[in-house]
Amino acid sequence: MAVVIMQACPPLEAPVAWVPPLRACDLCEHGRDIAGMRYCVCTDVVMPHRQVPVQLARSAGGTCGIDAKHMAAPFLRRPL
Repeated sequence: MAVVIMQACPPLEAPVAWVPPLRACDLCEHGRDIAGMRYCVCTDVVMPHRQVPVQLARSAGGTCGIDAKHMAAPFLRRPL
């Protein structure tokens, strides 16, 4: 009779990439740092104001929303 000994191995864990909140706004061409705060100056987002804090623009009810639908960045453009 054979005896089989099994040892439990911990599951392999993939590294988790941590993305800071509002990272899209940090990369977006519409973002501006004014007095230590990040603001959005996209005309589709901020009208009639000149700039809006990104926390408001990217909130669930904000004009850009949680999916950053007005984000503009060079790496999102198609090459010519």
